[in-house]
Amino acid sequence: MASNFIKVKCKKCGNVQTVFSHATREVVCLGCGAVLLEPTGGKAHLVYGEIVEVVDEPKEKGAGAKERNEEASEENGTRGASSE
Repeated sequence: MASNFIKVKCKKCGNVQTVFSHATREVVCLGCGAVLLEPTGGKAHLVYGEIVEVVDEPKEKGAGAKERNEEASEENGTRGASSE
């Protein structure tokens, strides 16, 4: 399963923070100190929080590089320009 950054809301104080879904260390709430996630060697176990949003969806391997290059070329005005 792919790893993502997720927004987790603390059930104790309501604080929302962004964490890594496969955290390798215990993640505590920055508001009250409650344990939000515990590491498991894979996907972290949600202890005292709830997932509010997945911040970035996994992309196919290598996907997006061509699009980023095309966008950069358009911004620089070099798309389709000849080298004369």
